[in-house]
Amino acid sequence: MATESYMTNRGLQLMNTVDFDAIDFRAALIVTAVANATGKDHNFLSEVIAAGTEVTATGYSRKTMAGVAVTEDDSTNEVRIAWTSIAWGALGGATNTAVAQLIIYREGASDAARDVICYIGAAGAAMPFTTNGSTVTSTTPTITSTSPAV
Repeated sequence: MATESYMTNRGLQLMNTVDFDAIDFRAALIVTAVANATGKDHNFLSEVIAAGTEVTATGYSRKTMAGVAVTEDDSTNEVRIAWTSIAWGALGGATNTAVAQLIIYREGASDAARDVICYIGAAGAAMPFTTNGSTVTSTTPTITSTSPAV
């Protein structure tokens, strides 16, 4: 079953108040998918870890994200934020773990200060999957925000 992808309320708030080109974005992987109804209210990575349990596979570490590109599309009234693909070399093998979602967050002093931007786990991201010692490379993580009618 495919897991959900969505922005958190904190991510939407940051999108409206912070220069996204200047944020130190990071990525983490979690074992248990966190549904939109719960996850959209998570402000900090500590809340995500409590709800979804971080991956513990051999070779796993959180990753710094690069290549952020913010584009505006007036024809669809959308803003798209995309990053360069992320690679975890030889993830798993000796210790394997199921992976349900990728979490994008803003780096902070601790998990309790790391702002959660979004959850990515759609079928297009080939999640969920179980590690087996192979290199794992994400698709290009992309989030889209549409301006609602007021």
